[in-house]
Amino acid sequence: MKFKVTALIAAAVSGSLAAAALIAKKTLPVVDDPAADEIALVSIFDGTALRPTSTRFRGGTVLSMFGGTVLDLRRAGLPPGGAQLTVTSLFGGTEIVVPDTWIVEVSGPAIFGGVSRSTPEPHLLPADNPRLTVRSRAAFGGTAVAARPVLRTAEAPA
Repeated sequence: MKFKVTALIAAAVSGSLAAAALIAKKTLPVVDDPAADEIALVSIFDGTALRPTSTRFRGGTVLSMFGGTVLDLRRAGLPPGGAQLTVTSLFGGTEIVVPDTWIVEVSGPAIFGGVSRSTPEPHLLPADNPRLTVRSRAAFGGTAVAARPVLRTAEAPA
């Protein structure tokens, strides 16, 4: 894995972001099983949408490069220690949808892009509510985390 990441960085530094994207698309591992406790999503020159259903979702990684990702966590549950997502958005975007009862902390730099959180303020929720930490890096793209009501089975779109 270290060689793959090094090759990706070398291609990006050499000025060829498109080449770096193609290397990443062919070499980075993907875990996109909705029942998985940890995910690894890669959206390069395309789009990805995932709605995890794990009752012990621990987090994972999301890479959106010249593409977009929608991660809807309203059917997932978090373990007592919470979960952590590492999100990288380069010339692309990542949208994360969470239940409106979760405590969400978002941090990270954005260069010519943005990172936003539209969730209830953590101090307004009970301290023992599920906690999601999102560490984001965005360049010429963005990461958005938004809270919406939990989906019930009858409300789930096909």
